[in-house]
Amino acid sequence: MKIRLNSIVYTLLIALFFTIFQNIAVWERLDIIFESLPDASMGFKLSLPFFILAIMNVVFTLFTWPYLHRAVIGLIIIISSMATFGMHQYGVVLDYDMIVNVIETDTNEATSYMSTSVVLWFVSLAVIPLFIMSRIEVKFNGVIKEVIFKALSIVGSVVVVALIASMYYKDYASLLRNNAEIKSTLNPTNYITATFRVAKTRLYEANLPFVQIGTDAVNRNADNEQKNVLVVVVGETARA
Repeated sequence: MKIRLNSIVYTLLIALFFTIFQNIAVWERLDIIFESLPDASMGFKLSLPFFILAIMNVVFTLFTWPYLHRAVIGLIIIISSMATFGMHQYGVVLDYDMIVNVIETDTNEATSYMSTSVVLWFVSLAVIPLFIMSRIEVKFNGVIKEVIFKALSIVGSVVVVALIASMYYKDYASLLRNNAEIKSTLNPTNYITATFRVAKTRLYEANLPFVQIGTDAVNRNADNEQKNVLVVVVGETARA
């Protein structure tokens, strides 16, 4: 017997699963950060799960479509469970450099990380969730109605993010500015965006032809015997 859910509720449950379980590394890192910030607002701390849930809902709303959602979300769950284990067990962050390392890792090095804990982790965060997902029948609406509902769901999530940001903007800005690695622990947006950057660099930018620029530049002070001073301002000038 299968459980029937409409696509919006189904997406929200997937987002909730990722917020709580697939982002364990985020909560661990935030716990360490807040130990050094005893005066951090309790309201700010309580807003974080809702902030991340809203982001996850936007992400998975874009991935949940008829005939595709099981394969796409299933693949994301499998990859994310391994990503979460790496961040939890080894303290790594899945940024551009780490994705490059993963791509360049050979079979021997990859298999050296296999252990009982990896298997148990994979069963808990991938196999069991995939089994539960297989027992759910997702009900989609007609194309136009489905798009409207998805748009409303995304708008609702954006409103939640905007409301939280309006109340705790300084707290979030400070957190992200002083702990930039947090963005690289948010699963699955971390490895998705990093993988896209690696692919763009290796498949597109690496093959661009060499182009000379500024060949028409003219030094108008070539005959000037006086010394010239060039001032270069580097840094966060936007906040200066």
